[in-house]
Amino acid sequence: VAVVLACPQVRAQEEPAEELEPCEIGVSEIVVTASLTEKKQFEEARCIEVIPAKKLEEKAPKSTPDALDEAVGVHVQKTNAGAGAPFIRGLVGPENLILIDGVRYNNSTFRTGPNQYLGLIDPWSIRRLEVLHGPGSVLYGSDAMGGVINILTLNPLVMSDRAWSLSGRLMGASAVAGGGGTLQGDYERGDYAGYLGISHNAFSEVRAAGGEVQPLSDFTRSSLRMKDRYLLSDDLVLTGALFSTMVRDAGRVDAINRGKGRFYDNDDLMTYVRIERRPSESWLRVARLTVSLHYMREMDRAFRCRVGSDGTVLDRQACLQEQDDTIMRRTDSEDSVLTPGFTASAEGKFWDDRLNVVLGAEGYFDFVSSSAMEAKAGTAEWKNKARGNFSDGSTYRSVGTFLRGELDALRVADSVLSVSGGGRMTTFNASAPDVPGMGDVLYSHAGFVGSAGMQFRKGELLNLYADYSQGFRAPNLQETTVMGNTGTFFEIPNGDLDPVKSNTFEVGYKLNTGFVHVY
Repeated sequence: VAVVLACPQVRAQEEPAEELEPCEIGVSEIVVTASLTEKKQFEEARCIEVIPAKKLEEKAPKSTPDALDEAVGVHVQKTNAGAGAPFIRGLVGPENLILIDGVRYNNSTFRTGPNQYLGLIDPWSIRRLEVLHGPGSVLYGSDAMGGVINILTLNPLVMSDRAWSLSGRLMGASAVAGGGGTLQGDYERGDYAGYLGISHNAFSEVRAAGGEVQPLSDFTRSSLRMKDRYLLSDDLVLTGALFSTMVRDAGRVDAINRGKGRFYDNDDLMTYVRIERRPSESWLRVARLTVSLHYMREMDRAFRCRVGSDGTVLDRQACLQEQDDTIMRRTDSEDSVLTPGFTASAEGKFWDDRLNVVLGAEGYFDFVSSSAMEAKAGTAEWKNKARGNFSDGSTYRSVGTFLRGELDALRVADSVLSVSGGGRMTTFNASAPDVPGMGDVLYSHAGFVGSAGMQFRKGELLNLYADYSQGFRAPNLQETTVMGNTGTFFEIPNGDLDPVKSNTFEVGYKLNTGFVHVY
C-alpha cells in the first residue's frame, strides 16, 4: 500500500500551448493516459507529466530513455549505452506499462528489473510523451503498477499551400563521437495525409570525464516510420501506422570484472490500424477500434572469460577483446515474440455533460519462439542447446474489459465537485512446454481492480483531489518459465506465482496563478 501526498511538479511560467495536430480536437493541452478522456492536464485528478514537442525539440534526446531523464519523479537507469529503463515511484521494468499511441508495448517476455526495451523506440518518431504516475490498471490492465508511459507519435502535417513536404534533422554528440539524423516526407491530398520517415544513429564508445573510454558502449540504431490518415467522412477517421527499429551491437560490460560480457541485437516492429468516430451531436463522443501487431526479436550474444579463484577475471582487456585463449564459453540465443492484439473503447456523456462514461475491452496474444546454441573453450564447434531462454512455442493471453465513470455532482459558477470510480476484470492464460524440472507449465489467473476518487476544481486556479487506485500485474513468462543466471541471481521456474496487486492512496493539488504553476 502506498500513500502519496501532492504532485511534485512546479513551473515558473506557463508553457506555450502546442499547436493542434490533425484529428486532435478540443483543448490545446490534451492528456489521455489517465482517463482515456481528452482533458487539460490541469483538470486531471492524477499526477501527470507531459513532455511536449517543444521540449523534445530543444532537448534533442539521442534515445527515448534520454527524453525522460529530466521528467519529475522519473529516474532513468542505464545498464548499457543502448538501453534505458525508467523507475516510476520505485518500480521498474515490467512493473511500468509502455504504450505507443495507446497500444500496449509490453509483452510477456519483458525481463524483470531494468531492461533495454524503451531504448528500442525511435526518439525521432515521438510527438509527445505523457507519464501517468501511479497505478493505471483499471484502464490499461496488467503492468500498470508504478506508472504508464504513453508515447504519442508524429502525425502527418496539415499543409494548406502545398501537397508535399520534405524535412530533415541532424544531431551530434562529442562524448560519443557520433550522431545521426532523420529524413521525413509528408504528403497531403484531399482527405488523405501521410508520411514516410527514416532515421539512423551511430555512436562510438562513450568518453567519460577525463577522457576514459567506456568499453563496448558503441552501437547503431536504424528506424523506419509511417503513418497514414484517411478522412472517411466528417466524423470518421481511419489511421494506419508502422514503426520499426533495429539496434545492433549494444554491448553490456557491467559484469566484465567477473568475466561476463554480452551484446544485444534487437528488431522491433509495431503496426496498427485504427478507426475512430466522433459524432458531432450525440451522447457518444468518441468510439475507437484498434487492431495491432507487435513483433520483437532479441539476439543475445554472451561470452564468459576465465576467472581466478576469487571470481575475478584474469585478463580484463583480453576478455573485452574476446580473445580465444581467454574465452571459456560463448552462447548465442534468439527470442522472438509475435503479439496480435485489439483495443476497443467508447466514451459517452450524459445529463448535460455532467456524467462521463468510458468503457472498453482489449486482448493481446503472445506467441514465443526461442532457441540457443553454445560453443565451449578450445573448440569452434557450435552445438544447439536443448532450450533457449524460453520454451519454444510458449503462448500468453490477456483479455480484459473495463468501465469508468465520472460525475459532476455539484456545479456552482466556475466551481465543480466531482466523483469518479471504475473497475476492470482481466483474465490471463499461459502455456510453456518442457520447462526444465517442471514439464509442461499451464496457468491462468483472473483479477479485478478498482479505482475511486473525488475532486474539487475552482476554474483554472485550483484543483484539489483524492484518488484511490489499484495496480495489477500477472506473472509473465520470464518469471514463471526461465531458468538460468541473470547476473546477480539464478532464476528457477515457478508456475505457481500469483498476481501482484497494489493499493495507492493519492492526495494532491494543482495550482495555477500568474507566476507559479504547481501541477
